[in-house]
Amino acid sequence: PITGGGTCMTTDMITVNPVAPPGNPNFGGADVTICRGDTAPMGTPAEAGFSYTWAPGNYLPDNHVAEPIFTPGSLSLPNPDPILYYVTAEKEGCTFTDEVLAYVIEADAWIDGCGPRYIGVGDNTPDIAETYEWVKISGPATFTGPTDQARTTVSESLGSNSVFELRTTFNGVTCTDQVIVTPPCECNVDV
Repeated sequence: PITGGGTCMTTDMITVNPVAPPGNPNFGGADVTICRGDTAPMGTPAEAGFSYTWAPGNYLPDNHVAEPIFTPGSLSLPNPDPILYYVTAEKEGCTFTDEVLAYVIEADAWIDGCGPRYIGVGDNTPDIAETYEWVKISGPATFTGPTDQARTTVSESLGSNSVFELRTTFNGVTCTDQVIVTPPCECNVDV
């Protein structure tokens, strides 16, 4: 103890070891766009000393790797779509975060059948600004509706089948699907 008005002093030493971030500041990689039913790698190669976690872990078979495979399946579109992923790189207790958007688009020309009729099911991904293009592949039927929408109309296909293809494009990725319009529907009724 100090007496007579003196002061007390305590000293301590702290060592700070700075941790450098990953060499690639975009270690989450580029945003990905795939067609429904496809898969895509995400991220960039692991850097020594870092561990990685992707959140949410939805549609990633392993979310504790630097380069997971985005696997949303083929039965339905993911929810939400697009999905915002956060990838965290951790080293010596320090964390660094990056973001990646994953988009799933689809071309759904609908079921085969006779015309005149609608083809296509409409826009199932309203939060994605994809473009649509309908192309006639073969046959006598013609478009009677717009060719730049997810759903349109076609005439009857007199004499033979007509094939139409829907092309859905976003971020340089194009998905396709075809539909067959058969000769006119007939009622076979005996009187």
